[in-house]
Amino acid sequence: MFDGVNDYILIPSEPGPMAHGGTLTVWFCAFAAGSGVLAARGATEDTGHFALIINDSRLQAVIRGPDGSHVIEAGAFGANEWNQSTVTWGAGGMKAYLNGELAGFDEITGDLVDNEAPWTFGAVDSGDSGVGSFFHGELDDIALYAQPLSDTEVRNLCRFGVEGLMTGESPADVDSGLDFSTIPVAESGPENLGTLDTPIPETVSEEDLVSLPESTQEPEPEIAPEATPESAPPENTNQAISIGEDGGVSIDGGDKLQW
Repeated sequence: MFDGVNDYILIPSEPGPMAHGGTLTVWFCAFAAGSGVLAARGATEDTGHFALIINDSRLQAVIRGPDGSHVIEAGAFGANEWNQSTVTWGAGGMKAYLNGELAGFDEITGDLVDNEAPWTFGAVDSGDSGVGSFFHGELDDIALYAQPLSDTEVRNLCRFGVEGLMTGESPADVDSGLDFSTIPVAESGPENLGTLDTPIPETVSEEDLVSLPESTQEPEPEIAPEATPESAPPENTNQAISIGEDGGVSIDGGDKLQW
């Protein structure tokens, strides 16, 4: 987080690794899109000076050669939103990309060989007047490469990230019904902007998913009723019931039947 007043990061460097070409990439979210410097190397008046600056909601890449400064347009953007800027320079000229797509080009083939100054992120070394043009916002996934990346590599860098480009591992492409526009961008870096959910297995159709019952628990097995014990035979097997002609009932062999 840069407060736009006096925050910046200083990284010592040497011209050797990026003497004849290189690449800078950075994700940024600018709270104030009027002005500020995302990254710079060297004082503005020094040969080999490099800067990625904000100028009225537009990015500009600046490199100073022996014949003066070259400025190329690097794309327009809005405040409080995450974007990725990548700048390459070298024998093929200077290119600026916004979110993986080419935004500007200059044929300048100069390099930073004469510049031994450190890299400054969030501000610029203005020479005698000191550090200034402070950036107000957030930076993430800053990386420097010792060679200019190709157009394809820059697109992959935006799609897969710094780690994905270095390892060659691409993320799984999945869709999501979630509304990521509700994520507060001021608190979430670019790694939070991707979508993530579980794909539907090929063996299951969407109609099947809709018709699934609320509970998938198996029903409990039915318990068979206890068997009724067989009736015991009557103890008095010689007893019998007879009905007379007048409809009366008589018991032969005892007063009652025993069951």
